[in-house]
Amino acid sequence: MKSLKSTLFALLSLLPILMNGQDWDMIANSEASYSSIHFPSIEKGWIAGENGLILHTADAGQNWQPQVSGTTKSLNSVFFIDEENGWAVGENGSILHTDDGGAHWSAQQSNTPSELYAVHFSDPLHGWIAGSSGILLKTANGGANWTQKSDGSVTTFLSVHFIDNSQGWAVGANGKILWTGNAGAGWTLQTSNVNHTLTDVNFIDNKNGWVVGSNGSVLYTEDGGENWHNQNSNTAETLNAVCFTSQEKGWAVGYQGTIIETKDGGKHWEKIELPILNNLRAVDFKDETHGWIVGYVGAILQYIPETSATSADMFSNIGFNIFPNPVSDKLHINFDLAAGSPVSIQLTDVNGKVAGQVLNREYLQAGRHEYEWDAAQMTGGIYFLRINTQKEMVTRKVIVN
Repeated sequence: MKSLKSTLFALLSLLPILMNGQDWDMIANSEASYSSIHFPSIEKGWIAGENGLILHTADAGQNWQPQVSGTTKSLNSVFFIDEENGWAVGENGSILHTDDGGAHWSAQQSNTPSELYAVHFSDPLHGWIAGSSGILLKTANGGANWTQKSDGSVTTFLSVHFIDNSQGWAVGANGKILWTGNAGAGWTLQTSNVNHTLTDVNFIDNKNGWVVGSNGSVLYTEDGGENWHNQNSNTAETLNAVCFTSQEKGWAVGYQGTIIETKDGGKHWEKIELPILNNLRAVDFKDETHGWIVGYVGAILQYIPETSATSADMFSNIGFNIFPNPVSDKLHINFDLAAGSPVSIQLTDVNGKVAGQVLNREYLQAGRHEYEWDAAQMTGGIYFLRINTQKEMVTRKVIVN
């Protein structure tokens, strides 16, 4: 029998807490606040947040590692055009760029002290940034030079989205929606029919797009923004971000843990009830089954569709048992593997903070395996222990006396 004491993670290794069989699993690994998340591929993704924080995953979010951003300025948006080339923007005109997947980040000159809220690229050369005081920046050389274009106002722009090198939209305060068909050389005001703050815009092609904002506002266009129509979001909370994977399937997130989902292009929005109150700031989907949400107070949520979600029946396949429970000394863990697999066994507290690990992606042969976890040094309370194999995972509640 192997005996391993629980250890604190040096890296940000995450453990989902299953929430009543919903499609979303809550992960909360720190007190940090996250503002943006982007996955250029299913495996690789980045999170940006306060005090220059940048996190990176290379395994679809199972483990997150901090990267050295070189700044303490809070970062509001991160975007990668591929697995190597990415940008992050934030306070005081901060623009960071990497061409090696975040191994090294370097500053680019924005030539503005304004707060920068959103960055979007259509290819490795052509990109745009939206910010306060009417700031709309563009580059045609990967950020080596940024030039400022403005509609002449001091409107704060919170989001920008381009579908190709020419056509894009920017949204912000006072219900303002701008459109450009010439790569941002000039911007045209579109009629939103609202005067409150619009926080995010997302288009799936040159016709179909959505905008979200305060008061639970969701706007939709099917003609490139010539006409915008209100949709009933079923919430009055401010919505901070929206993401669609097709003309039918989309999600939006916001204050007080708000998550809404549509399966018919927004004709009907359903509120997803989860036991969280975090201010959710960003949502990103690579496809209809791989999605992530981030927010304040360390909130990270991973999308686990019901077809692949964990259930108690799955654990009968690996014979996962723990005892005694409650525990004050040694917790015995045993399980059976029908086939060899990488295995992780991890522990979190009720707030989602990782408290320790027994195994971290260690390859085990088929057969019975037994481990011990030392609970003697742990503060009494409720914890969650998860075993994760290549095909299955389960979370069990553990009470420490």
